[in-house]
Amino acid sequence: MLTITKSFKFPSTVEAIDNSHIHIKAPLSNLEAYTNRKSYTSIMLQAVCDSRMDVLDVSVGWPGSMHDARIFRLSQVEKKLEREGLHTYHILCDSAYPLKPYLIVPFRDNGFLTSEEKHFNLQH
Repeated sequence: MLTITKSFKFPSTVEAIDNSHIHIKAPLSNLEAYTNRKSYTSIMLQAVCDSRMDVLDVSVGWPGSMHDARIFRLSQVEKKLEREGLHTYHILCDSAYPLKPYLIVPFRDNGFLTSEEKHFNLQH
């Protein structure tokens, strides 16, 4: 783990996680479930990567309208992390994910961030 964290520029980071929309042809049924917030139909792909951008875990096929946090909550990655944790290490993710002991999210920019919070977000 120590070797992995040295490859990230953010302290004690071992992985990064995010979701992506994969455009699909409009399905004949459940159209609303597959229509995402940008008004096109998609399925979701959640990927966990290391500092070299090697994919360590993929979860794919979720309807495009699902929120990132829900996909994470239903994933095997979250179940394993809840069971085992990462102790002093963490995974970087965007603000769509919940803050957990093993997930580091940026501060929400409500227009009143301190200079330290802005610096944290920039490094994140």
